[in-house]
Amino acid sequence: MICGRCGNEFDQNDRFCQNCGAPIAFVPRMNDPVPDPVQPRVQYQSQPMYVQPQQTDPQAVEALGKARTSVILSAIGLGFSFVWYLAIVGLVLSIVGVVKSSKSRKMGYRGTMASVGKGIGITGIIISSLMMILMVVILFLYTMDYIHGDQPYFEDYLDRYEWGYEETEL
Repeated sequence: MICGRCGNEFDQNDRFCQNCGAPIAFVPRMNDPVPDPVQPRVQYQSQPMYVQPQQTDPQAVEALGKARTSVILSAIGLGFSFVWYLAIVGLVLSIVGVVKSSKSRKMGYRGTMASVGKGIGITGIIISSLMMILMVVILFLYTMDYIHGDQPYFEDYLDRYEWGYEETEL
């Protein structure tokens, strides 16, 4: 046989050319064992597996519901607290929100939602109480003005100070 690179003759048993060192193409002989063909690696992709959802504790779900309810009721109560004629509704809703928050914490819920509901509820209770005290004071002054009709104390006071300035006489 002849080397395809340099033209040198080589023996049939040689794997490389003796002259240039080029590899000689492997031609299997009759008595040589035939190598197994290379098997391609098969890569199996993992199949998506169904995972059974975990069972939720009904008490935990109920506690979370109470916490959410406390936030919603407390927020509505706080909003009503700023309107003087709805202050009593705001007070009641804020109290219910605080109670629901406390019940959810007693049931084992330790998330921030219960704390937020309690904080908003307490704020609503304070503002509602202040608004109702202000309403009682205003009603008292109106009553005093009505009783002492000849001296219009409160209406005169409101007329002068309602817009934040005092009228001056020229």
